[in-house]
Amino acid sequence: MRKISRWWHLSRNFQEDKNKAAALKNAYVLLGKHQLELAIAFFLLGGDTTSAITVCVKNLGDEQLALVICRLVEGYGGTLERYLISKFLLPSALAKCDYWLASVLEWMLGKYSQAYLRMLTFPTGSLNSKCIFSSLQPAFLDPNIGDFCLMLAAKTTMKNAIGEQNAASLSRWAILMRATALSRCGLPIKFRNTTSEVMAGWLTTMATLFAD
Repeated sequence: MRKISRWWHLSRNFQEDKNKAAALKNAYVLLGKHQLELAIAFFLLGGDTTSAITVCVKNLGDEQLALVICRLVEGYGGTLERYLISKFLLPSALAKCDYWLASVLEWMLGKYSQAYLRMLTFPTGSLNSKCIFSSLQPAFLDPNIGDFCLMLAAKTTMKNAIGEQNAASLSRWAILMRATALSRCGLPIKFRNTTSEVMAGWLTTMATLFAD
């Protein structure tokens, strides 16, 4: 009987408001019975996508499914995806100290400079803080972080967001982080090559600033 009743519900036209309301009612009943997958399905049929992705993350613990639903409903970068990232994914990444994931999520939100700062593992908006100059930062211990930050700084979207000159400064800073990390890893040759890149970048900048 349960299967017959379920198929009867699914055979309805969910473009009609009364059937959407019935679907939402069933969704809450199923949620109370901990039938999470079915609850998500009925939330979608009822047009409440926000509740569907919330159940995916908070109850089912499936963040990837929530992201897939957002992409299927609205496509890449839609309102639902931004809600999912801001409300659930980014806070979760920060709570786990996963600065790699936090950086990617900030980038997906279009917060390009924040994506860079997340890799330095201190709060966004503190670019001028003294903590950025501390060589004890994890960014000065892992050369991969410097490489990743250099890639971010070279992106056209980053340059458009903060300007060419600021992006160039971030690039040099990324190279310096990489050089310091390589030196601490006992790779002096790569350290010297990277340091040469830093000096070449500074000389180019100075020549541009003082050109007639």
